[in-house]
Amino acid sequence: MEHATTGTRGAGELLGVLFTTPKELRHMAEQNLGQLFVPTEVLHAGPRAAIVVLRPQGMSEIVVHAERERHGYPYQITRVDTH
Repeated sequence: MEHATTGTRGAGELLGVLFTTPKELRHMAEQNLGQLFVPTEVLHAGPRAAIVVLRPQGMSEIVVHAERERHGYPYQITRVDTH
C-alpha cells in the first residue's frame, strides 16, 4: 500500500494513527498541527473505509484515507494527501 505525504507540516505524522470517530481524528490533527480548531468534513464513512478532509487554517487541505479490519474496529490512517 502506498503512503503519500506532501507539503503540510505534520500531515505525514498522521500515517498509521488509529481513530474511532472523525471528532477524535480532528483532536489529534489539532494537536499534531498546533491549531486550536481544524474544520473537518467526512466525505465517506463506510463499514471498512473512511475519507476525511481536514482544513487547517493557513495550510493546505489534508485528505485522510483510513481503513479498518471490520466494523467496530478503529480506523487506521493508510494515506494522507494534501491539496
